[in-house]
Amino acid sequence: MPRLLSIVMTLACLAAMPCHAIDLGKVGPVYAITEPDFLVEIKAIVQSKVDSGEWAKIQRDMVRDSVKAMEHPAPVGTFAIAREAKTWYYDPTTILTKDILDAQGQVLYPAGTRVNPLDVVTVGTALFFFDADDPLQVKTLEQTLTRLHGQIKPVAVAGSYLALARKLDRTIYFDQAAVYTKKLGIDVVPALVSQVGNQLKIEEIIPQ
Repeated sequence: MPRLLSIVMTLACLAAMPCHAIDLGKVGPVYAITEPDFLVEIKAIVQSKVDSGEWAKIQRDMVRDSVKAMEHPAPVGTFAIAREAKTWYYDPTTILTKDILDAQGQVLYPAGTRVNPLDVVTVGTALFFFDADDPLQVKTLEQTLTRLHGQIKPVAVAGSYLALARKLDRTIYFDQAAVYTKKLGIDVVPALVSQVGNQLKIEEIIPQ
């Protein structure tokens, strides 16, 4: 306590002392700012590229690369080619980790409830996963379209799917970020996914 009182009194004395400004003079040479303005420099660089035609080339290259990426996107993963006919099932049942509420805040489904979306939702159109750059898989797709009277949605996992869509004159989807194949555990193509009851049947088809 005496130490604290001493500190407080010292600070009070310092606060009460008059303050005087002292001119210490120059301690070193003073120079004007010579660095160019950053924004002015950037503008000059861009203008030089515009004047030389380099900027137009950069834009053309960007458009070309964007079109190339759209026309022939990178494969979403590594997929084996089906060598034998195989069928297995995927159960989408999940266990809720939190309560599902209605618009009034009432609990519809409490946490811990087992829920299967296929109990209330129907997948009306089968999904056909394939490599759009593999001629045999494309032929298998065409055969499957004929067999199922066109009632499938082709989903490419690799290849020039837009060019194939133009050739077949129908919409072909692309499994962006492998959302569906990862969810369903598909690593072999071509694969046909259809609903059977409250499960999904996944058929690995030998391309031929």
